[in-house]
Amino acid sequence: MNKTEMISAKPFMQHYGIDIVDVNKVAKSFANELIKAKKGETSSVCFGPSNLMIDADSLLIKENLDLIAIDIGGTNFKAAKCKMNSADKSIEFSNVEIFKTPGSDFDLSSEQFFKIISNEILELSKDIKEVSVGISAGLKGESTSDRDLLLDEACKELRISSLAGCYFNKSLKRNLLPVEKFINIKTVNDTTAALLSNLTSDNYIEYDLHIGVVLGTGFNLCFTDNSRNDCSYEDIFVTEAGCFNKISRGYIDNLIDIDSELPGDHVFEKMISGKYIPKLVNKCIEIAKENGLISSSITSYFN
Repeated sequence: MNKTEMISAKPFMQHYGIDIVDVNKVAKSFANELIKAKKGETSSVCFGPSNLMIDADSLLIKENLDLIAIDIGGTNFKAAKCKMNSADKSIEFSNVEIFKTPGSDFDLSSEQFFKIISNEILELSKDIKEVSVGISAGLKGESTSDRDLLLDEACKELRISSLAGCYFNKSLKRNLLPVEKFINIKTVNDTTAALLSNLTSDNYIEYDLHIGVVLGTGFNLCFTDNSRNDCSYEDIFVTEAGCFNKISRGYIDNLIDIDSELPGDHVFEKMISGKYIPKLVNKCIEIAKENGLISSSITSYFN
């Protein structure tokens, strides 16, 4: 792009709100919203305690334990068997499966959603009499003390109806009741899983604050302000960080929001996460073409 083109692009960007953001200012505002929420004051970033009382030893995979690990994201569903190698204590994965998350590209009822996951557990555990299942779920909900997840409505534009009020583990177990095997299921929010993974890391460093961040299809984070004391965490606070709204949104950001399944909801997530970045880029290119800033050959390349 030559100097003349750069000059003509600047007013276009300013007009549509595609400006350079003061990151430090936004970060300070984001932190203030978290502080207000923790104090119980009105905040765009709502959150609550995870209700998990956790010690590091309980997170370690025991030798000879048959385990199924499942990660449910906004785009992909991943599942695998895993077991500890007794020789070097490494974790070995097998029967790895990756497919589209149920409800990401077609409509499902909550019953159908849980049935698909239950069937996957049964398939992976068909040769095992006793198995533990650990699930990291990118779903909006409240963790319980027994590591279940009380769900809210579907987020990340997953097309799953009637999720609100469902207990994740209990819903799965209803489909597993006729099976003659012991299946122990524990589910946590994906940000909590990210934070807890640090507890068992060989490179663990103790800090006063630990943060678990997921920036994929969507965006969220959790944190603890209690440093590890005798290998235990007091509590973990799970946010809805994607709802942060103390940031200036441009014209194109608002278009993407209006065109989404839930306008006005998780507006910050729609500005930065993987679900929406392609839409933002395409819309920006489309409008830039309409304003004569780029040629048809460039737009056809992106399409």
